[in-house]
Amino acid sequence: MTNDAEPPEPPAAAPGWYDDGSGTRRWWDGAQWSTQYVAPPVVAAPRFSGIAIAGFVLALVAGVAVYAGVAALILALFGILFSAVGISSTAQQRGRGLAVAGVIISGLALIGAVGHLVGGF
Repeated sequence: MTNDAEPPEPPAAAPGWYDDGSGTRRWWDGAQWSTQYVAPPVVAAPRFSGIAIAGFVLALVAGVAVYAGVAALILALFGILFSAVGISSTAQQRGRGLAVAGVIISGLALIGAVGHLVGGF
């Protein structure tokens, strides 16, 4: 047995706020678009990673205090640690450049501190 009747038309979209195709959310009253619209949401800029900033600051302090002996060595190690964590945590935040700079400066400060402790230069 075949049914030759045409399928029923799909129900119209219920009234509500919808994307009108241009990226703007407008009110659909069930039959037509109204002139009412909602402004697109404001997206906040990503924040800087605090851990990346801390690594960079530790690197700068270690670089300045390179002749402070063990203190510079400890600062440089923490600078490398914080900066490395900062690199891995900046996927959704800004500050990757600071973290990379922190690793480089901390590495140079570490070399300088070890050289000062071992070789006395």
